[in-house]
Amino acid sequence: MPVIQYFPQSLRGQALQKIATLSELEVLLALCRAAPSLEDVSIAERLLNQLCPYFLKAHTQIIALSPFLKSFEPSPWELLSASLTNAILAVGLKHPTLHQQVFECIRQYLHNCLEVAGATPTTTASNGIEDLVKTIGIDRIVDTAVLSTSLLGFLDAASKLTHFFGSSEKLYLVTSLREIFNESFVVAVEGIFSSLRTSIIPSKRLHNWRCFSRRYAACGRPLGAMLLQQGFLKLLVSCSSLEVSDQKQLQHSDNFDILLSQQQSIDVKRNRSSTALLELLSEIALEEMQLLEDGADYLQLASVWQQRLAFSVKAHTLSTYLNCMIANEEVAEVDVLVPWLEETIADPVQMADERLAAVVLRAMAIISKFSLSFATSFSHILPRFIIQTTAKSATIDMAARSLAYILQLLSQDAVITGLYSLGNMLSNSGADRAAGVSGTNGSLNARRGFQNQADGSALSLELSGDEETSTIHGNVVHAIVSVASSCKDNKITALALSILLQKLGRIDLAVDVHIIREAARLIIGGGAVELKSLLKLYVRISHDGAVQHNSTMLAAVGVLHS
Repeated sequence: MPVIQYFPQSLRGQALQKIATLSELEVLLALCRAAPSLEDVSIAERLLNQLCPYFLKAHTQIIALSPFLKSFEPSPWELLSASLTNAILAVGLKHPTLHQQVFECIRQYLHNCLEVAGATPTTTASNGIEDLVKTIGIDRIVDTAVLSTSLLGFLDAASKLTHFFGSSEKLYLVTSLREIFNESFVVAVEGIFSSLRTSIIPSKRLHNWRCFSRRYAACGRPLGAMLLQQGFLKLLVSCSSLEVSDQKQLQHSDNFDILLSQQQSIDVKRNRSSTALLELLSEIALEEMQLLEDGADYLQLASVWQQRLAFSVKAHTLSTYLNCMIANEEVAEVDVLVPWLEETIADPVQMADERLAAVVLRAMAIISKFSLSFATSFSHILPRFIIQTTAKSATIDMAARSLAYILQLLSQDAVITGLYSLGNMLSNSGADRAAGVSGTNGSLNARRGFQNQADGSALSLELSGDEETSTIHGNVVHAIVSVASSCKDNKITALALSILLQKLGRIDLAVDVHIIREAARLIIGGGAVELKSLLKLYVRISHDGAVQHNSTMLAAVGVLHS
C-alpha cells in the first residue's frame, strides 16, 4: 500500500492513523518538501487532498517505534506537523483558489487538538511518573506528549507563514490556540514532562519519550509549558507584526528595523476584525506578563535553559504589546509598556539575555519615535545601562545605536551632550565617574542596581574589581564609537575621536587598548583630516611601544595592521 493515498472525499475523510514504517514517514516528508514548488493548481489540489487527512491526525499520529526515530530531529511528531503545516499553507499561498480549503483544514486540526486537550486530566509532577501512570494511564500520558510536540511543529510553521491568514482568520487561529492552552492542559503538560525527565520509567513507550524529552533539554528546549508558550507567543508576534508592517518588507527585514526606518507615521487599515485581533493580542500579552511576574521567584531556581525560555517568552510578549500599541493606542497603552521596559533594563540577569535585551533597547527607540515625550527619559536611562552593565558587546552596540537614534530625535546638541557624558565616565577616580552622566528625568528602580545621588543630578558607579572596571570602560568606549558611527556626521565623528584620544594615557593600559582598537571604526565615517591624525597617532604608539617593549600596545596597533 502506498504511503500517500488519494482522498477524493471531503477534508474530514479518515486518514491512516499509524505510519507503519520509517520509509513511509520519509516519503510523506518528501511530499511536504515538494508542495511549495507545485505550479499546476490541479496537482496542488490533489496533493492537498492527500496531505490534509494526515495533518488532521498529526496530533495523535502513532509512529512505529524504531531506534532510527532518533534521526528525525527534534522528534518525528514535531517534524511531521511542521512539515505538513508548511506544505499546506504554502499551497494555499501559491494558489489563492485553494485558500478556503486550506483554512478549513487548519480549522479542523485546531478543533481536533482542542478535543484532545480538553480531555487531558489535570495532574502535577509532585508524585512522579508512577503516580501519573496509576492516575491517568500510559495512553493518556503518550497522547499528551504527542499533542504537545505536534503543536510545537504547527506553531513554528504557522508563525513563518502567518500572512496566509486574513484578520478574521488570525483572530480565529489565536482564539482557538488560547482555548487549547487552558490552565488544566498547561499544568498537565508541565507535570508529565517534568516526571518523564526525572523519574524511573516503568514502560518502554514512556522510556522512548524520556529519551525525546532529554534530547529536547539537551538542545536548550526543555519540553513543558514554557516551550509551548514560547511557540504561541512567537505566533502572536507574527500576527501583530503584520498589523504594522507590510509582508513584503517583513520577508527581508526585521519588524523593528522597519519601524525605525519609516519616515512617516504608520498607516494602519483598521476594520472590526483587525481591532478585535489587536484587543485579543494585547489582552494575552497582559496576562502573560502577569504570569511571568508571578513566577519570577520560582524562575530563579529553574535551570538555565528554562530561564532562557522564559526570557524568550517575555521578549515575544513585549514585541506583541509594542506592535499593538503602534497599531492602535486605544488597545495597548504606552504607559503600561514603558514600566515593563524600565524594570527589565534595570535587571542585569534579564539583560544578560541578548534576545530580550535587543527587544527592550530597540523598543525604547521605537517608543521615542512615536511618543517623543519619552525620548528625554530614555536618553538618560540608556547611558546608565551602558556604564553599569557587563553585558556582551552586541548588547552594548544595540544600546548605543538606540541611544544615538533617540538623541538625534531630540537635537544635535543632545548628541554632543551624550558623547561628552559618556566620555566623562572614562576615568579611574570615583569622583570623576560620579560627574559622568547627569539628568533628572531618567527614573529607574534603584534596587536593581541603578543608583542616583540624593539630589538626583548625577549618577555614581560602584565597580567591584579591576576586571569589571575594564569591561565597563570598554563598553563606554564602544558606545561612544557606536553613537558617533550611527549619526553618520563628520563633525560628530571628529568630536568622538577627540574625546577618546584625550583619554589616552590618562587612565590605564586596558582603556588605552580599547581606545586604539575602537577608534579605527570611526575612520570609516570620518574625513581625511581625522584619518591623517589617527595614522600619525598609530605610528607614534608603535614607536613608543617598541622603545618601551610594551607588547600590549604593539599588539593593539598590530591588530589594525593585520
